[in-house]
Amino acid sequence: MGAHTVRLGFSWLHDTVTELGFGENVNGWIHTNLADFYAGAGPSTFLEQQFPSATEQPFLFNTFGGYIADDWKVNDRLTVSLNLRLENYANPTCGHNCFARLSSTFTGGLADVNQPYNQAILANQHNAFPNTPTVIWEPRIGIAWRPFNSDKTVIRTGAGIFADEIPGFLAQAAAFNSPGLNAFTIANGPIAPGAPNSLYSAASSANQALLSGFASGGTLASITAAVPSFAPPNISSFPAFFKNPTYYKWNFEVQQALGSKMLLSLNYAGMHGNYIPIADGGLNAYCPADACPGGWAGLPAAPPDPRFGVVTQFMDGGIANYNGLTASLQRRMSAGLTFNLNYTWSHAQDEVSNGGLLPFSYIATNESILYPQNPFNLRANYGNADQDVRHYVSFGWVMTDMFRHAGMHWGPGMIFGGWTLSGNVFFRTGMPFTVIDGNATNLLSSFNYLGTVFATPLTTHFATCDKSAVNTPCLTASEFLPATNGFGAQGRNDFRGPNFFDMDLALMKDIRIKERVTFSFGAQAFNVLNHPNFDQPVADIANPSFGNIISLVGTPTSILGAFVGGNNSPRFVELKGELRF
Repeated sequence: MGAHTVRLGFSWLHDTVTELGFGENVNGWIHTNLADFYAGAGPSTFLEQQFPSATEQPFLFNTFGGYIADDWKVNDRLTVSLNLRLENYANPTCGHNCFARLSSTFTGGLADVNQPYNQAILANQHNAFPNTPTVIWEPRIGIAWRPFNSDKTVIRTGAGIFADEIPGFLAQAAAFNSPGLNAFTIANGPIAPGAPNSLYSAASSANQALLSGFASGGTLASITAAVPSFAPPNISSFPAFFKNPTYYKWNFEVQQALGSKMLLSLNYAGMHGNYIPIADGGLNAYCPADACPGGWAGLPAAPPDPRFGVVTQFMDGGIANYNGLTASLQRRMSAGLTFNLNYTWSHAQDEVSNGGLLPFSYIATNESILYPQNPFNLRANYGNADQDVRHYVSFGWVMTDMFRHAGMHWGPGMIFGGWTLSGNVFFRTGMPFTVIDGNATNLLSSFNYLGTVFATPLTTHFATCDKSAVNTPCLTASEFLPATNGFGAQGRNDFRGPNFFDMDLALMKDIRIKERVTFSFGAQAFNVLNHPNFDQPVADIANPSFGNIISLVGTPTSILGAFVGGNNSPRFVELKGELRF
């Protein structure tokens, strides 16, 4: 009869966060040039001002979890692990009922402009989202099997469901909705706070009008009549039932011992993600006839809901897929040489990467695509993930006591004994990027659009964007059509940037001074070959530098930590000494 080992567990996370707001005038910016500053106004002068109802609010996040696990040893060659985990990621709460949200999910349909603001917006809410799952079930199974009489071959496989918490900072978006926090953009007025009809006075008047109108059942028409400069507020909206991102994962691995010190393994891993949060920032977008004479395909000529500016509708409809095959060859720890050689082929696809809400790349010339290009067609954004690396190779080694036969004694051993050489080599193929049209993006951003407009390729064959793009553009604007009356016909992340290579080395020597005292000295070199690694090219066809590489990327390791910071890939050499006792 097989043996069972049953485990039970329970966990609880209780986290209280005080969310800070901004006082009046703290988060206001003036955008102007020097001439406008002295003149006190101008077409390029505008003020962005926020008016919070409180300087801080208490948020509460509760997480409950429990599990049951059964490790069943069927026989001495087969073990089955059965697991069930239950999660409850509670809806975030505010102790002062500071959340607000639209009364219904925003779809981009025509709205009743005569509906009062206090009916369109549910204010003073205790929970950040309308509703979230009570319990998430996460079953998992793992199998380990030695199929032959020897222990040289092991087969492992497993599958399971894994869930994540809805990102906590989305609760902040609910707290930053009107009327808890009102934000306004006021243009073309004097900038001096005390001047008559100044931008600051206009913003303050708009805020007071919205607060008074909200309390009394005011509509867009009534508030605009009282304050002609009133600008409709931006707002965030959430689905009626906000599901947690859930991932279905599976893998299959074969390990084969090659002698007593070598191990070869082949591992396939797969993943399918559902309910990934995505922010749709274009459902209230439009393009009027004077800006788009022929119209913009997919967008109306007027805002669907003129009571609001940009409506950011958070959704849980994102999907992701990953398939990867890894081959590893290891030489286990022993005197002499130890190494680990890995190669991975993989393909990752999604509509938005890095969890759906934060950019994978912050590079100004090539930032991650965070919003659907077409706000009414999320699936059109499905393509290579931002972090999709098709080929990856790493090799790490340690050569201990290279002249170990010289010993650690006085005499020749003092010179030749105790040396250790180690190093790492990394190589990967280029990261993907999307060619965009900055002119079209800037045009629509003036009309309630948060997103990025793609350019349309004229051909399917393009030069590789490698390091030669430092001197000669790998792409030219003539190979693309700008977006003038509709969204670009291009797959997201269809293009690739340069490959990456890095090598680190370390040489250290140990000298035993006493029985328990050892002195080590030597040097470490990061990016020892001083190999420059180039970033992706400028991806905006409206940028004069389009197709050129204008920056470097940092090395993954250095004496400064995991990231060097800045656009550089220098060689670092460190001399070090260490006394151990």
